[in-house]
Amino acid sequence: MNGLSCQSFTLQPFSPPGAPAVTLRGEIRRDRWLRVSFVLEGELARLDLPHAAQLPLRQDELWRRSCFEVFFGPRRRASYWEVNRSPAGHWNVYRFDGYRKGMREEPRVLGVACRKMEGSAGRYDLAVDLRALELEGTALAVGISAVLRAADTTLSHWALRHPAPRPDFHHRRGRCLLL
Repeated sequence: MNGLSCQSFTLQPFSPPGAPAVTLRGEIRRDRWLRVSFVLEGELARLDLPHAAQLPLRQDELWRRSCFEVFFGPRRRASYWEVNRSPAGHWNVYRFDGYRKGMREEPRVLGVACRKMEGSAGRYDLAVDLRALELEGTALAVGISAVLRAADTTLSHWALRHPAPRPDFHHRRGRCLLL
């Protein structure tokens, strides 16, 4: 994919049999922020989607429940960041030195702008300030993904591309958007 600053996407499921029938698409934009809008449609009542928290907090292990994720890093470097955002608005940002190595919370990011769009049952937005990470103007390889938990607690995994036999959002070939 080419180096556009705004691009639409559709995530592909890696789902267990009997998973809720949903689609997950959205749009990613880049200016001084990395902004991602997720649109979830279909059998939403069969998903475990928590209500918006009054005070979204930085939390670990958001991927154990429904969670929207963005992986990005400079095109030619091994290091990358992972942004997690729950439907409730809880969030975290991690930095990695290489493939699943050196994971740590990113202290330069003090918040992820999150909002659930009014009147849209399945639209969730997130934004990360690239200036805080000193990435403004840097070409980025980006992967977009999600974990959706059904009401029966089974998980489905969604990504732009599933480059491995099992879901692996950290896989470098999953970061296939260039911004």
